[in-house]
Amino acid sequence: MFKYLSLNDIVTAHLRVMKYTNDMEQAGVLYPERLKSAILRPQAEYFGEELFPTLWDKVGALTQSLIQEHPFNNGNKRTAFACLWLFLNRNGYRLKMSNSDAEEMMVAFTTEDKFKGDDGAKEIGRFLERNSEAIQGVKPATLRNP
Repeated sequence: MFKYLSLNDIVTAHLRVMKYTNDMEQAGVLYPERLKSAILRPQAEYFGEELFPTLWDKVGALTQSLIQEHPFNNGNKRTAFACLWLFLNRNGYRLKMSNSDAEEMMVAFTTEDKFKGDDGAKEIGRFLERNSEAIQGVKPATLRNP
């Protein structure tokens, strides 16, 4: 059973990221329907079959949607990173990379063709799987409103 992010989780992550980066004047949801779509995409099914069956497929789908659909006024990549981190953490994993590598990763997810489309979402997931590790004995992360 996967622990998905809620609308509140994602909006809270967005607000925290924007506050942390001193960019609150640019904070906010620009396209609510795109945000709802991004939230539901990891759970999508087609004739009862999950389109994104693994944790890695799901986090790839969420990350890609938040980056490419631009549901927020600003900070879409930053929010996508915060959400992928939170999604992995809640499901028992963490990234094993430096901050600069994480920044390069998010730019690559945005610009490289191999990360586009449904296959791209799965490619993002495979990349994250290679660069993550299971965490033991750590309570899953939660977010408080900023």
